[in-house]
Amino acid sequence: MRVIVDNSTGADRAFAARIAAELRDDGFEAEIRDPDPNTRFDTAIHVTSGVAVRLTEPVDQATLARVAAAVRRSEEQRTITRRRFRPVPIVQGEGRRALTWVDAIG
Repeated sequence: MRVIVDNSTGADRAFAARIAAELRDDGFEAEIRDPDPNTRFDTAIHVTSGVAVRLTEPVDQATLARVAAAVRRSEEQRTITRRRFRPVPIVQGEGRRALTWVDAIG
């Protein structure tokens, strides 16, 4: 199954890479969506939203739980404490509605 780790907002490149690596280790085909290089972010004014995980096809609860576990393992390895525990939405396709939210506590 193909999974897209969406970092198109430029929120956290290292975290997106860690999620993709964890997903690959768990048998998923994971790719990272980076921001458009022509996009500019002014974080002094606008707080970017975080990383999202996009599923390319419908999944059952067991598969959704595997994806969430990979995200949680990635969150546990983060070293930047000010960014820790930011929830990550898992969404279907290109929509905005989350199937579930994952955080390190959950």
